[in-house]
Amino acid sequence: MSEAGVELTLLDYDSTAFAGGIVVTSAHISKGLEFDAVVVPYADEENYSDEMDRCMLYIACTRAMHELHLTHEGPVSRFLEFTRDHGNRPDVVHTELAEPRDHAADARVG
Repeated sequence: MSEAGVELTLLDYDSTAFAGGIVVTSAHISKGLEFDAVVVPYADEENYSDEMDRCMLYIACTRAMHELHLTHEGPVSRFLEFTRDHGNRPDVVHTELAEPRDHAADARVG
């Protein structure tokens, strides 16, 4: 990609800073950071199916300040079911129409 003039930075545990352009990282490392646009690949049931996966998906999705793009192959993760279009195309997920829900208020403590 650098040959095409695209700035690309890999952000890992050893990183101390990152420059502009495209940043590639994991949800673990991105916690606490924000980006103009975020792409979360493979947001499907195979990759996001248990409670730890739900937490990682939440972290990844909430890093986006302006744009969030999700891809999936096969059934979308059950944690994204609220975005499902109930029209004629049950395989299409419209995240731009989804209203974020904060379940923290519903959580029981103690």
